[in-house]
Amino acid sequence: MACGYFGKLLFIDLKTKTWKIEEPDEQLYRDYLGGYALVSPIMYERMKPGADPFGPENILSFVPGLFTGTRAHAAGRFMVVAKSPATGGWGDSNCGGKFAPYLKATGFDAILIEGISPEPVYVSVYNDEIKFHDARHLWGMDACEAELRIREEVGKEFQVALIGQAGENKSCIAGVFNDQGRAAGRMGLGGVMGSKNLKAIACGGTFITHIADADLLADRCKIMSEEAKEYFKKSPLANYGTTVVYAYFMGMNDTAVKNWKEAASDGFYSMEQAMGLSADVYIPFRKKRYACSQCSTSCGAVLDVKDSEGNEFESHRPEYETIGSFGSNCLVDDLTSILEANEACNRYGFDSISAGCTIAWAMECNEHGLFTEEELDGFDLSWGNGKIFKELLRRMAYREGFLGSLLADGMKVAYTRLGRGSEAFRTDAGGIELPMHDPRCWPGFGLSYSTDAGPGRHTIAGLGFFEHAFIDHDLFEAFPEFSKLQEKRFDYDEDKGPAQRYTSAWIHVLNAMGFCSLSKLGNYPNYKTLLVLKAITGWEMTMDEALVIGERIQTIRHMFNLREGLRPHIEFRLPPRTIGDPPLTTGPTAGVTSPVDKYFDDYYRAMDIDPITARPSDARLDELGIKDLINKYWATIAPQ
Repeated sequence: MACGYFGKLLFIDLKTKTWKIEEPDEQLYRDYLGGYALVSPIMYERMKPGADPFGPENILSFVPGLFTGTRAHAAGRFMVVAKSPATGGWGDSNCGGKFAPYLKATGFDAILIEGISPEPVYVSVYNDEIKFHDARHLWGMDACEAELRIREEVGKEFQVALIGQAGENKSCIAGVFNDQGRAAGRMGLGGVMGSKNLKAIACGGTFITHIADADLLADRCKIMSEEAKEYFKKSPLANYGTTVVYAYFMGMNDTAVKNWKEAASDGFYSMEQAMGLSADVYIPFRKKRYACSQCSTSCGAVLDVKDSEGNEFESHRPEYETIGSFGSNCLVDDLTSILEANEACNRYGFDSISAGCTIAWAMECNEHGLFTEEELDGFDLSWGNGKIFKELLRRMAYREGFLGSLLADGMKVAYTRLGRGSEAFRTDAGGIELPMHDPRCWPGFGLSYSTDAGPGRHTIAGLGFFEHAFIDHDLFEAFPEFSKLQEKRFDYDEDKGPAQRYTSAWIHVLNAMGFCSLSKLGNYPNYKTLLVLKAITGWEMTMDEALVIGERIQTIRHMFNLREGLRPHIEFRLPPRTIGDPPLTTGPTAGVTSPVDKYFDDYYRAMDIDPITARPSDARLDELGIKDLINKYWATIAPQ
């Protein structure tokens, strides 16, 4: 009997309204664990090179983590996977909320969706009962409204993942949402869902994940619960969520200011302004706290607030990334504007990082006179004017007017279309707007932004997490030197390649298991991950074996990109200003320039990757057990 997984994959064809079930060999699970990793060889093998991200051949997958649906703490997440319309390469996005265990309870380890429905549709999966529902009455509804309507139609035994109007209109910065505001936001996968005329997927079931050693798991969970209680006595995260770090990170020059051009200072964005969007300011509005599935952190909250017109509404408390991208990055310090932007992103279905950063880019374009009065259409894109957020996001969701159409797909599409020298103001990596963790402050994040197959994302980072002072005793016992990464982050003579290689591999393993990195690395530094893996699956695994899995995950995603013609050291290169070229002149990171070329050299050498073609050696692919798969479906690409 399989433990930790069910051994079944569900394939759905939206064009024909048919489905089939496949039962892969156990080796697939041992080699890739779960989450986005589990479907990575399927994506590589079955998707035709050069497939249109918005075409019928793109495969859209919903996948829970390996530990999801068990008692394992901090592991209740699911992932959405497809070819990204934002990068033209590999795309995965990670999400919490309540959907993941309902997805797991269907009895399928992944749901993979192909084809395009002729009309709007949503799919419900309950055990082996798959139904296709007419969604024409839902098309045009925002994600919050449609989620409530679908749950009325299918019943409370379901949870729903869906898109808003941005996804319906195939925005390249649209995400997939659940729980009225939890987002698999990055890489434009909501746009892929919209391209398939798929409004939602509703999941539920009665399947229970079998555990190999229930007593061992119960013992570990008890220890972890006690450890978490001690953590909560010291941590403000449970009370404030990620809003607590906004002012703190601003003071470190970690948070972007004025489209990454400046540092926080009284002249641009003061600490007093940052405190006005941080921590305590949300407490008077807080209606309730909540936690995602399988987590005790309760870092989320629902607020009762009023918009700029005095209308009351209920909304999720914004996260640090949202506050930074719409706040300091746009020089906005107005709390109401931030709350309106957060709610608009949740309803229209935008990734809030990409949306806020794209608007910051537009504000800098406006500063330099790149728009005509007719193109502005009455919008005041001056720095600090958050009053435009609500209406501008609406126009972006519907592609209305010049600005709405220009900004709807994010920064890269916008500067490519606009021209006029606007590329000079870009702050993306390969089409993904950078999150609010500055490579000038944490060089390891910059390395991950550039080298991972899903560029420009902090939640996939390895080295950056541990420079950030996160702790993982499993990893530190294997590599004691990694406990010093924060102290060495500005040591540019250090060979950072091995550190990025192994920390990144470990993060991929944790993601495949379904962990929230914030909670796993923050609340449970002594998790004994591989002991929990043994309890759940029965598998004995060493750290060395786990890291090979992590490198396999990293490499097959990387090879997917290479097959599509992408090269990280070319397409994913960071914009000069984000690495300190020229360097900032004020603040803690004044004078810092991150040597990206050296980072690439270090990392490629550690991974045995050719610096010209970006292809790993055949010997390395063979060590990872994927050489035959890669070469069988490889499209030859000339070195660049």
